[in-house]
Amino acid sequence: MENKKVTERKKKGSCFAWGAGCLAVFILITSLTLNGILGLLFISFNSGSSATTFGSRFEEIYESGGQKNDSKIAVISIEGFMAHEATQEGLLGSGGNSIESVIAQLKQAEEDDSVKAVVFDVNSPGGTTSAADSLYHSIISFKENTNKPIVASFGETAASGAYYVSAPADYIVAEPSSIVGSIGVIMTNFNIEGLLNKVGVEENVFKSGELKDIFSSTREMSDEEKEIIQGIVDDSKTQFEGIVKEHRPIKPSSYNTIFDSRVFTAKQAL
Repeated sequence: MENKKVTERKKKGSCFAWGAGCLAVFILITSLTLNGILGLLFISFNSGSSATTFGSRFEEIYESGGQKNDSKIAVISIEGFMAHEATQEGLLGSGGNSIESVIAQLKQAEEDDSVKAVVFDVNSPGGTTSAADSLYHSIISFKENTNKPIVASFGETAASGAYYVSAPADYIVAEPSSIVGSIGVIMTNFNIEGLLNKVGVEENVFKSGELKDIFSSTREMSDEEKEIIQGIVDDSKTQFEGIVKEHRPIKPSSYNTIFDSRVFTAKQAL
């Protein structure tokens, strides 16, 4: 009977070790995936059409007014997490429409002489720096090529990258409770080295350059690596601040408050 108890304890211990090892591997894979995504996204700087339809014209849906009217206002949605391709709701937050689709719609509005103005219907917490910057430059091009005014209409949220692309608008309107601001950039990574050591998981790294694994989750970042990443963040922040200063009527005395990356209600932001 005693031998049986010992055997049972060993089996339980073995199962625990096996389970812990699997958990560690799962966490490692998840963490590496997260850090790979975060390293590419530069989050916060953190119309559902597929890329194959961008070459064709978008269907126009009349919301109000007569369809035979020679003057139209184009309403273009910027919804959810901003990325080059449409995203689904999940790990990165709310799903969003494709920025490439938004750019294509804006181009169609530019080429349509019957479109007299564009309204961006914005409800987004931001997204990738690349997506935001692509749309921003498309908006600047639109303004240079036409005299059509742009209105940014803020819904529940217009923060970070969503404010970045809204800055060049001729007019910004918002609900009193809209959350705006978050003018800044954030990058993060996880260090699970201690966890892997506890469960006996060891990583072998083969790299072509000293900084190739700068976003590794399995070791502590060096001071040099931290300085490099912070430099990227600071450079992006300076770019963001420059765009806001250029396009919005902000007093220099308000810079310290506005550019510390806080969020505001629309009422506070006035």
